[in-house]
Amino acid sequence: IRQRVNQLRAQLPAERIIGKRTIPWTLRGPGRARYGHRVARAVARHVATKGQAVDVTLLNSGGLRTNDTYPVGPVTNLEVRAIHPFGNRIVIAELSATELRAVLEHACTGGHRSGRGLRVLLHGLTMACDRQQPKISYRRENGHTLAIAKMGSRVIDLKINGKPLDPKRRYRLATNDYMARGGSGYWQLSQVPRSCDDGEAMAADQCKRSASLAQVVETAVTDGSFDRPLPSP
Repeated sequence: IRQRVNQLRAQLPAERIIGKRTIPWTLRGPGRARYGHRVARAVARHVATKGQAVDVTLLNSGGLRTNDTYPVGPVTNLEVRAIHPFGNRIVIAELSATELRAVLEHACTGGHRSGRGLRVLLHGLTMACDRQQPKISYRRENGHTLAIAKMGSRVIDLKINGKPLDPKRRYRLATNDYMARGGSGYWQLSQVPRSCDDGEAMAADQCKRSASLAQVVETAVTDGSFDRPLPSP
């Protein structure tokens, strides 16, 4: 058994300090949303450095896999990998205003709490959910989603970078390859043009050339941007 454990350890990356945490990271309660907002902001910053600026970032909070609190002090690569273990890659989707609203309506469906408790990680937009309104529904066959059967009306107070949704605009949204393939029920994202962070169309390799969420966070920690103050709600 000891030999097998040593073999497995040898396959793991060596732990190294990648930067300093200037504020605690709390992956529980309200702190979880604040951490997630920083991740979403780091993704937006990453794609901008690649010449792929986006309007909004939308990530699934289920990708955060710890509930720990990390104190002020050195940050290691293995801490970041523990929070983001899946290797999800960055993908950019292009959507009409109607398609973007459908994505956000899905975020307001059952299993997602309303208002500030919305279980997605957002940057570039603000919104709330009115759970008393009809939810989005889909037409399905043999377990597969085929189309939107009825648009919901739960999204309220929606602003994109401080401005109302423009029905004539197309929007660029950064997400991860899991959601871009329709993960967590985000079917609409699987139906729109998608590209990797280098601008190439998303293909069967699922943007394996794109940076992972863990890599994006590591870079933001190293350059000191990750812990910058968040904008006021």
